Amino acid sequence: MTNSYQNKVYRSSNYIKHYYLEIFKHACKCFKYKDKIDILDLGCASGDLVIFLSKKFSNSKITGIDTDAENINFGKKKIKSRKLEKRINLLNYNFTKFPTNKKFDLIIASGFLGFFDDFKRPLNKMIKLLKNKDSKIIIFGDFNSSGIDKIVKFRNVNNKKINYWLEGLTSFSIKTLQDYLKKKKYKLYKTKFNLPKDIGSFNNNPIRSISRILRGYGRIIFSRVNLIFEFHTLIISKK
Repeated sequence: MTNSYQNKVYRSSNYIKHYYLEIFKHACKCFKYKDKIDILDLGCASGDLVIFLSKKFSNSKITGIDTDAENINFGKKKIKSRKLEKRINLLNYNFTKFPTNKKFDLIIASGFLGFFDDFKRPLNKMIKLLKNKDSKIIIFGDFNSSGIDKIVKFRNVNNKKINYWLEGLTSFSIKTLQDYLKKKKYKLYKTKFNLPKDIGSFNNNPIRSISRILRGYGRIIFSRVNLIFEFHTLIISKK
């Protein structure tokens, strides 16, 4: 995941992104702080989320993978400076080509499925990497609650260096995922993410999220590319 064009940043006052706290909240419902668990973070960027989780789940070992080598190298420096090399391993891979026999207790994917026109391939691989029936997948992202799937590609014609079509904003419906997982004998629990404060500016990257209160409706999350986002946390487990 490349944060140069797809980086939905939700910061609280202490610089912890709001969706970190959302993922942590649900991870705590699945595992205890002292549990010895193996965690996989997909699209880990420079490793901020895995560093945050390593502090909370103190006996965990965490693997992060990302397609952006620059992000991974930067993240490795942060991990080394915090002396977390024995617990955190960042790897530069495309997940669909990620060669591993390792199984995981918890797989996390934040804003990850939006980079795929077909969610089945990455989701099937996530399921195959689960360790046992108690293992969980936590997916955070933009999912439609009205039964609508949309595939989005975009191009910023104002950016001369990246004047080609990009991905990362595709949104699948929760119903589509539920129906597919039901056939595979997995269950999906969903909860809507309610951003607690306004974020973003109209003067920054047009792909980044902005939120404002809409009178009579509440806080909406949108971007300058005329998209409204409906963020949910999905927890997937074996039936």
